[in-house]
Amino acid sequence: MPPKICYRSGYKYAFLGMYDEDGNYHRDYHCDIGIWCDDVESEYIDIKDGWITIRYGYMNDGPSGPTIDTKSSMRGALEHDAGYQLMREGKLSRSYQEFFDRRLEQCMIEDGAWKVRASLWERGLSIFGRRNTDPANRKPVLVAP
Repeated sequence: MPPKICYRSGYKYAFLGMYDEDGNYHRDYHCDIGIWCDDVESEYIDIKDGWITIRYGYMNDGPSGPTIDTKSSMRGALEHDAGYQLMREGKLSRSYQEFFDRRLEQCMIEDGAWKVRASLWERGLSIFGRRNTDPANRKPVLVAP
């Protein structure tokens, strides 16, 4: 019998590091997002003292919904997906949905998106995103063959 693999489907992107303001490459994303909560630790995401760390290899959906993936939406979507994942895992209260929705909008504007586009995106998430923070919507582990 051949070996079986385990995987999760539904991801578009693998995070492969970041360049800081000085052009230095780092394997992990580390950013002061100004969130104050109890320390959170997971396999690929940590939040501590207002900072989020997303580790190399983190799989995420990137920008999703009725939108297109652009450079100005990628960083915000990375942080947003990480925050929503922590909520789905029950490691962060679902009350942080609004924080991560607004953080996505802020990142998009900082990264050059039109304010109208970023605001519409945030509004859509505030209306339709709640189900994606629900632990019942965790991506299941699949087995093949």
